[in-house]
Amino acid sequence: MTDSFPQGILGVLVLLHATSCVLFPVATLTSLITLTVFSLWMISGSWHSWNARVLVTVLIVAQGVVSHYITERQLRRTFALGECLVSKRSELLKEEEASKHLLLSLMPPSLVEQLHTITDVVLSASVKKASVLVTDIVGFTALCNVTPPPEIVLLLDRLFSLVDELMYEQARGVLQKLKTLGDCYVAVCFGESTCFSPNCTPTHAWQTVLLGLRLTRGLRTLNLELARAGLPTIKMRVGVHSGPVVVGVMRMRRITYDCWGPTVEIADLLQASGDVGALHISQDTYAELLAHPLAGTEHVHCKPAPDLRVGGHAGDLKTFTVMVSPTKEGGEVPFPCGVK
Repeated sequence: MTDSFPQGILGVLVLLHATSCVLFPVATLTSLITLTVFSLWMISGSWHSWNARVLVTVLIVAQGVVSHYITERQLRRTFALGECLVSKRSELLKEEEASKHLLLSLMPPSLVEQLHTITDVVLSASVKKASVLVTDIVGFTALCNVTPPPEIVLLLDRLFSLVDELMYEQARGVLQKLKTLGDCYVAVCFGESTCFSPNCTPTHAWQTVLLGLRLTRGLRTLNLELARAGLPTIKMRVGVHSGPVVVGVMRMRRITYDCWGPTVEIADLLQASGDVGALHISQDTYAELLAHPLAGTEHVHCKPAPDLRVGGHAGDLKTFTVMVSPTKEGGEVPFPCGVK
């Protein structure tokens, strides 16, 4: 009975154990085969052979070790893969948040949400009523010739940060920054709601004019800080014009939110022809101020300024310089904030 056990079964058993070291599913199968053969071997009487006992015992122990090793290795691989996926997802979420934050600094929040569902490359809409503000530094080219580039960048950063802060305080979400072009800053306030101008107000002209007034006042404080820091001071001109614009988004390689049309060009001409440190507005903006009075602006007055010749415009454009009369005590008048 001891020698009647086929020797080929031992070879098959060893082969299956070797295979289980590579293929995890085979380990379980080999365990079942080992136990089955071991049971048959005992029934047949071959178990009385010491060689058979030692071989089967070694195979069973080796099977347990191999199965444990393979299981542990698979679990470690799965855990490492899970950690990698979690890390990648976290990085993607951070990149998505940074991208969304960048878009929010360029356009209204509601438009950012729509960009995920709209597939057109160029998106635009006509807005019949809007007020555009354009600012420009006086003598900026000459200033660049005598000022080191790092100081120029610091100067522009301080100035544009001031405008951003004033715009946020004046009418959060309604006054919209369009762009900075060199030393030029362009902002808009809409008087009509579209998908590209969701935040609007009938006092769009007042909101833009008040921003310009707050900027000219804040510039005096900024110049004191620049002088103390040893940096050159800033002189600015500001122009505001009201009228229809085309607003839209272009997203070829770089997303751009902007306004186009004669209203933007006339606002630029107004700032270029205005007095240094003054707010120069058009007759259209003046008419909007009269049509939609705003509480708290009683000290704001408009003084007639020289007419402006505009190409393509019927006749000369009447313009005004916005003035602010002091209080009875001689102090500065507080400007109203918020949208009404």
